[in-house]
Amino acid sequence: MIAAGGDGSVNDVLNGVMNAGLGDTREVTIAVAPTGTGNDWARSLGIGRRPAEVAAAVAAGRTMLHDVGTADYPGSAERRR
Repeated sequence: MIAAGGDGSVNDVLNGVMNAGLGDTREVTIAVAPTGTGNDWARSLGIGRRPAEVAAAVAAGRTMLHDVGTADYPGSAERRR
């Protein structure tokens, strides 16, 4: 799966994966093509902005594990994020 966009788009894709009921999400790989304005998350991990850099990283199978946490909001329409 490839998420093309900025920090918000990557967040939306990740939330979709985490809420899909897949069971073991350790088997899911999300490639990030940073095309947003800030791209703070991608930049902090050394993910290049140029399409050729993204394609080379995907082709080389460059991966890294990343922790994911949840926040609960009792009493709101969106209870978990």
